[in-house]
Amino acid sequence: MKNFKILASFVASIWLASATAESASVNAELAFVRTMTPAKTSEQTRTAADALRRAKQKGASPEELQDYIPLVDPALYGELGVPEPRKSR
Repeated sequence: MKNFKILASFVASIWLASATAESASVNAELAFVRTMTPAKTSEQTRTAADALRRAKQKGASPEELQDYIPLVDPALYGELGVPEPRKSR
């Protein structure tokens, strides 16, 4: 699994370098967030948060964002206007 994360991070870096943020789809932004988490540095956290912001601007549903926000920063629920998921009993 560790090798997969390293490979995924490498692929994400290549993708980010070759594609502009404006041209990436919602799914590409969310895939990028998945490869960046768990973040090891504050810069990686900021980069993942920016990708979530772009995904929201491009039409990501609240349900999609709810899956990724806790992986990046729970404060993004309020910032992005996404309700926190209800806890099941």
